[in-house]
Amino acid sequence: MRFRWIFLILVVGLHYAKAQDPIPEDNDAELWRVLYSKLNRLLDETNSLSQLMQEMREKQSHQGHEISNIFKHIKRERKCPAAQVVEKRVTAQPARESAASSSVTASPPRHEWTVVLRRQDGSENFQRNWDDYRNGFGNPEGEFFLGLERLHTITTYEGAHELLVTLRDWEYEERYARYDHFQIGSESEEYALKELGEYSGTAGDALAYHKGMKFSTLDHSNSGMCPRNYGGGWWFNQCVDSNLNSVYRTQGECFEMPKILWSTWKGFNYSMKFVEMKIRPRT
Repeated sequence: MRFRWIFLILVVGLHYAKAQDPIPEDNDAELWRVLYSKLNRLLDETNSLSQLMQEMREKQSHQGHEISNIFKHIKRERKCPAAQVVEKRVTAQPARESAASSSVTASPPRHEWTVVLRRQDGSENFQRNWDDYRNGFGNPEGEFFLGLERLHTITTYEGAHELLVTLRDWEYEERYARYDHFQIGSESEEYALKELGEYSGTAGDALAYHKGMKFSTLDHSNSGMCPRNYGGGWWFNQCVDSNLNSVYRTQGECFEMPKILWSTWKGFNYSMKFVEMKIRPRT
């Protein structure tokens, strides 16, 4: 097979030589010298091209291995397990906390705080239905949700209230977001987030995007697939800038959804270690 190729190359080279460098027909030696010269040049270029292609294949193979390793690393990094929870049914009771014990030192002592929500270790299941979020659940000394009906009653009939959101990352840095007029609607209004007032704080305003939104749960959605995709119950707005009732992850950096999210501080790829929402009368 190789000789056939060489013969073909010789014939092509001969025709090429005659076309490019007219030589008398009787000068065979000169003709073959020119032919071999051009043939050798062609073979040298072919060998160089083959070597270049081999190098490119080796580089491509090496890059393929590197890309594969990168994706394996990313896949490992993306895995952020959810905390294991033990299902239990407990009707939540309001948790009280004095202002002096607040982790946000910028808050002057005035009145007791009422804890609305606390996430700290993943021990409580927040993937719950509408009735549970309406009535409340959890342990007031641990993970806890006060209940939408109580929250509506307090913020509607007991005077204006301010809201304080405390956030802690996995490096134990804390930030906060304060809203000076917090109110939610009744069940007939789907417990909509009616008022927030003015924002102040260090965590960024990740609730403003949700203002005016109706509350949604897995079994009672006012926002399409948001509860299923982002977890828990929340004032989803196609879908989130924040969600403190989502799945508790066991590490911070996390590309998976759902997770406990406050995007204006850590972005969308971080799950908080500790979050707390609490309210108190505004004076």
